[in-house]
Amino acid sequence: AKPIYDKLKTVHARLTLEEMEVPNIGALDLLFSADGGTPAEGTVSFETQIAPMLVGKCGRCHVSAARGGFQMATFEELMRGTAGGRVVLPGNGEGSRIVQVIEEGDMPRGGARVSDEELTALRTWISEGAQVAPESRQANLSVLAAAANGGEAPAEAPMLQFADGMGTVSFSLDVAPIIIDNCTGCHLDARNAQGRLNLETFAGWLRGGDSGAILAPGAPDDSLLVQKLRGTGGGDRMPRNRAPLGDDQIALIAKWIEEGAKFDGLSGDQDIREAYGRAKAAKATHEELSAERIELADTKWDLGLPNVRHEKIETENFLIVGNADHETLEYVAERAEQLAPGIVRLFRGQSREPFVKGRMTIYVFRGRYDYSEFGKMVERRQLPVEWTSHSQYDVIDQYAAILAPRENVESLEGPLVQQLSAGYLAAAGKNVPQWLSNGAGIWAVTKLVRDDPRIKEWEAALPDTLASMAKPDDFITGAMPEDRAALVASGMVNQMANDSRRWGQLMAALRRGDDFQAAFQALWGATPSEIVTGNWNQGSANPRRGR
Repeated sequence: AKPIYDKLKTVHARLTLEEMEVPNIGALDLLFSADGGTPAEGTVSFETQIAPMLVGKCGRCHVSAARGGFQMATFEELMRGTAGGRVVLPGNGEGSRIVQVIEEGDMPRGGARVSDEELTALRTWISEGAQVAPESRQANLSVLAAAANGGEAPAEAPMLQFADGMGTVSFSLDVAPIIIDNCTGCHLDARNAQGRLNLETFAGWLRGGDSGAILAPGAPDDSLLVQKLRGTGGGDRMPRNRAPLGDDQIALIAKWIEEGAKFDGLSGDQDIREAYGRAKAAKATHEELSAERIELADTKWDLGLPNVRHEKIETENFLIVGNADHETLEYVAERAEQLAPGIVRLFRGQSREPFVKGRMTIYVFRGRYDYSEFGKMVERRQLPVEWTSHSQYDVIDQYAAILAPRENVESLEGPLVQQLSAGYLAAAGKNVPQWLSNGAGIWAVTKLVRDDPRIKEWEAALPDTLASMAKPDDFITGAMPEDRAALVASGMVNQMANDSRRWGQLMAALRRGDDFQAAFQALWGATPSEIVTGNWNQGSANPRRGR
């Protein structure tokens, strides 16, 4: 490479004399000269600024290890880059891949965050030529970082670890409510989180703030979070301007960290308030959850239709809420109770148990405007104009929303069966997918309300719906509108239910709390996507075949 480099230097000099703007190549001396690239006074320091940042934010994956085939344990390895090319282009901070992946948010992974100041320093260091003292070129970055921090290496951001059920302290049930009660306004629901420490998601806990990582899994005394709560971490004791946490609360947080600081929510980007709500609802009794859902119903109604009067009717298994006329609400309450046993039998449930834990709320709206406003304000979406009913489920709340007919209240039977069935199956087990529960709602109508006029409409719409699919599992992967996906899924449910033995075993597995995907694969020997793709490739594009 050196002969080519020497020629390039000559050309570079000539172009510069001609006052042409050309990229700086002087820093390429780093490749050939033992003393090339020695930093000038006043430039960004690799040893005291860049190395500590790389170790603290990227060290677990690329200093201590070589994840993705890239290791930067030393400066020379950093400059070598990856098999796909160099990640640092001396003189070109903006165009260097290491800067680009940080700007795009792709790196670092695992919870760490490079601050704006750190990114600016990295970009400037590269633009200044990626300079480093000759004696530091082969030194381990962890050694350089430790020297820059007075002999102590900076704390690395921990990796996300999900709870395995072995710990005695739950993040969602025990730790999250303490933080929600005491840190809201500064680190939750804050326009600018203090110290850039945003605790709204667990990813924020892992990322830490301007002072670095706040968690040292397995070592509560070394965790900045515990130190700040105890008042031993320097600066103000936390929470600032509030009463200190009780010793028992701090001990609970410390015990959780000692047990590995593991997360028992759905994903790192889940809001911790949602994680707390879901965990609390899962632990609550049927009666406790019923009481909470009454309050939720009032909250949702006031959000969707403020100042609109509504009536509530409570039955054994349902809470009816709406502004439709009293007779319609009474019909819904009575008919829902009458339909519930048949739906339970259809899905092989237990008749001695509540229809769903915590009762199911049924909203009944007098007009389309009310129905649409509820969707817009509560669900943050525009409901399709052709919809007259739908349902929603999570552990915290479960409801059906139905538009009351102008006349013939008996026409509500089909929508009631559809949405109650979808809700029943959604709550039947762990991680039941929406395509399955919505498809089961349509399928249940074909079994229990055979004179529903929508059945012929669904059958007429099915060929065009199938023809619109780019892939046979579009209804599973979310590549289709919700109602069209449900129509295709109903055929899948029909095929599953026709296999009576496995259908019964699947329903039993869900009632035991088994994960749907695992239970399905154990029974059918493949994933739902693999099943429908196999049928499609065998020439059956109609998943309702055999109905």
